[in-house]
Amino acid sequence: MSDIKDIYNKDIYTPFLSYCEKSRYKTMQDLAKCPFHLLSQQPDISPLLSSRIRTVFNTYLKANPSEFSAAKARMGTKTAPAMSDVQLQIALEQYFQENAKRIVVAAEAVKAVNGRAKRADVVRILEQASWCQTVDKGTFYYTGLK
Repeated sequence: MSDIKDIYNKDIYTPFLSYCEKSRYKTMQDLAKCPFHLLSQQPDISPLLSSRIRTVFNTYLKANPSEFSAAKARMGTKTAPAMSDVQLQIALEQYFQENAKRIVVAAEAVKAVNGRAKRADVVRILEQASWCQTVDKGTFYYTGLK
């Protein structure tokens, strides 16, 4: 089990090491639960650096799969519980209200519900919602009508 600071040992990764310290990530196994897609929202981490961090992690993961399979077995397979249609509709409407002035693609909407619903379910809800208008197969916008 390797420490994060041993793998990310170049100066360029200093902001990421600070982030890991704040988030209490010490080992590479701890990074298995790191939200890499949100790293670029940190003030000192650019999108390019975020991409490099993720690439280094994926490379380490491929080189050391046994470390992560053992950790996964200890933790068990935990997935986020699926959302009911009502919960999904409420969460999506709130997301669309927050992003009312722009077009939203289906992939963004799935991320907005933290992956707790399948893309097909999200698209089905959006196509049926009175407050949402379909631009094309996977693109939508908020109308505000109920």
